[in-house]
Amino acid sequence: MDIKYRNITFWAREVRNNFNLLSDAISNYKDIISNHWVDVAIVGNISDLIQQQAGIQNYYELIQGDCNSLCKIIDFNLETIMADKFKWFQTYEAKQEYGDLKKTEIDIYVTADEDVKALRSLLLELQELDVALKTIYMSVRNKGFNLAHIKEIRLAGLSEIFVDETRENTN
Repeated sequence: MDIKYRNITFWAREVRNNFNLLSDAISNYKDIISNHWVDVAIVGNISDLIQQQAGIQNYYELIQGDCNSLCKIIDFNLETIMADKFKWFQTYEAKQEYGDLKKTEIDIYVTADEDVKALRSLLLELQELDVALKTIYMSVRNKGFNLAHIKEIRLAGLSEIFVDETRENTN
């Protein structure tokens, strides 16, 4: 697909305003990851590939940066929820229900809370996607270096060069 026709949804901004969109963001990142091979492969006209490279590289850099920002937003919200729950366990109401708890006991209750576990699970999934997107971005970036070297080889008149994995490059 031509890079100029791709729409980028900045999920960090969207999810910050509406946490119900988090599953849509995760689904979108998974779709991008499953279709990345088209942009990493060096197949086609070298001139066209070189012209598209900057846009493709920028696209994946923006997507990875957005996913990273979303991870930070979810992490901040997780910490906030945990702090609020920790404070609640120190209230008069909680002390009547649970008794006078030590800090480690409160930490156990907070960590075991279903909301905290669900948000932590989503954060881990997002962090895995972030690593995958970073890897794809680096692959696209490496593709740009490879295209530049292919162009230099062609300009030098060494178009018949091939790579033999058992020896040095030969022509």
